[in-house]
Amino acid sequence: MIWHVQNDNFILNFTRICMKTFHLLLFDG
Repeated sequence: MIWHVQNDNFILNFTRICMKTFHLLLFDG
């Protein structure tokens, strides 16, 4: 259960980083 929660948090953080990178590429492009 604990690993599952940590995994969900990791996915949320990873998605957040991807969105930031996508916005940076979008505005720079």
